[in-house]
Amino acid sequence: MALLKDLLRIRSVRQKAVRARLSYFLAKRSLRTLDESGDSYSVTVKHNLKGLRYCDDRMLDILMPLFASESFKPNGHTLIIGPRNEHDLLLYTSLGGSWNTVRGVDLITYSPKIDIGDMHHLPYEANAFDAIIRGWTLSYSKQPQKAVDEMLRLLKPGGMIALGVEYSNMSPDDNRALQILLDGDDYDLRFDVAGRRILNSTDDLLAMLPMNCEVIFKHDAPLKISHSRHGLVPKPSRVAIVARLPE
Repeated sequence: MALLKDLLRIRSVRQKAVRARLSYFLAKRSLRTLDESGDSYSVTVKHNLKGLRYCDDRMLDILMPLFASESFKPNGHTLIIGPRNEHDLLLYTSLGGSWNTVRGVDLITYSPKIDIGDMHHLPYEANAFDAIIRGWTLSYSKQPQKAVDEMLRLLKPGGMIALGVEYSNMSPDDNRALQILLDGDDYDLRFDVAGRRILNSTDDLLAMLPMNCEVIFKHDAPLKISHSRHGLVPKPSRVAIVARLPE
């Protein structure tokens, strides 16, 4: 198992493992999707089906500080929300997390490691997890506080929570231009009445958590690289937090 984890640290090995397992499970016709709820934007399933073979390492932005915390339990029960495919789970395992006790949940699944479910109404009992990781999926929610409250319901006392969103400095006009770029669906980058993106700073993320959380890590995207009306950029800046709930 130690040798396998060492191999999974190699990005090309992880990518090949993801795509090989994806091909295997798709051949068994195991792909399932869940109708999107009224709490999520209707672009979600379509967008993620297009990228089902895509793998990237952006989850490292929140996984590395999570694993660096003495409070984190790598052998505990961990949930990854919205992984799309198994890459995030394999990345988590390569850092020392337990493959046996990590699960994913998404509106699409082909894998026995990824449950099907809506992030606003997850199919688990309260206090089921020691840690919950959500990277870059809150933007798909029309009700982000509801989605975060569901995470809090599932976490044990003292549990760890890791959240990330992409930074945006776009105006409402830029938002409409990007909406056209994304096939004219009802995708919304969540601008408030002042034209600022909701959930665009660590303060925005922390405001959704209990006030007595212990903040382990926060990153406020100092380079402020974002998508624009001209299209998507390869590496937008990301805002991230890792926090621990009170006992």
